[in-house]
Amino acid sequence: MINSNIQIIPFKEDYQREIELLLDSISKEFSEPISTISKDKSLILPDSYLVAVAANKVVGTISITRLENSNSVLRKMFLHKNYRGQGIAELLLQNIVNWALGNNLKTIYLGTMTQFVTAQKFYEKHNFKKISIEELPKDFPINPIDSIFYKQNLIHPR
Repeated sequence: MINSNIQIIPFKEDYQREIELLLDSISKEFSEPISTISKDKSLILPDSYLVAVAANKVVGTISITRLENSNSVLRKMFLHKNYRGQGIAELLLQNIVNWALGNNLKTIYLGTMTQFVTAQKFYEKHNFKKISIEELPKDFPINPIDSIFYKQNLIHPR
């Protein structure tokens, strides 16, 4: 059941502080770090970056960045624990997949961490297939704390 008070809207710089607070709250759920600060990684700008907003607060994020050969990388997919299980993650993912399809991308890749077991189940439920690191495209931005990788081949409507 999707929370009807949720809006999926493009990222604005005004949301950055709320996103940092969201990531901080999510990081407290795990004993291992969930992010690294890398100067190189910060230079990778998303082509589409969306936020889920409820009651004027950012409760989730997702982004996608184009790679070579019609590939892309899904990044920044986070959802506040109080908003999980309400269909918001599906809504964020569907918006990004629609953007990818509309921009003629053929494949979405992503990396995730071992401790994100629920996220792994989510990706697998939504047609992402687990792959080895060797199967990633050469321009995939590997986060050093990611150890599990997925890919989804997009099916373009005819």
